[in-house]
Amino acid sequence: MEFIKNQYVEQNFDKTLNVLSAIFYKYVPFSEFLPIFERSYELARYYKADKVLLNLKLLTVHDEETREYIANVWFPTIKKEGVNHVAFILPDSTVGKMSAQDAHKNSQNINGLIIANFSDESEARAWLSNQ
Repeated sequence: MEFIKNQYVEQNFDKTLNVLSAIFYKYVPFSEFLPIFERSYELARYYKADKVLLNLKLLTVHDEETREYIANVWFPTIKKEGVNHVAFILPDSTVGKMSAQDAHKNSQNINGLIIANFSDESEARAWLSNQ
C-alpha cells in the first residue's frame, strides 16, 4: 500500500505502535486534502490501524470546507475503519490551534473515538503507546 508523500503531507505507518501517521507541511487546499483523507481510510483498513497520529504543527489554518469534512465525514469514517484513538499535534499559533480545534469539535460525539491534543510528538506517541 502506497503512502502519500508530497509538498503537503507525508504519511507513514508505525508497526510497533500500530499507528497510522501523517505530518502536514503547509496549508492544504480542500481539493488536495480529499485524496489524503481517502488514502487514510484505505491505509487504516489495510494495516488494521487502531490509532492515528496527525502532526499539524506546521499548518496555519484549515479552510471551511476542510473543517466541515473533518468534523462530519473524516471522524466517523476513520472510526468505522477501526481507529479508536487519534492524537493531534497542534500548531503553535493561536489561529492554527483554533482552526484545528474547530475542525475537531464534533469528534466527542462519535462513540468509542478518543481524541487528544498535544504540543509535541513525544507526548503524543507516549499517550498512544498507553492506549
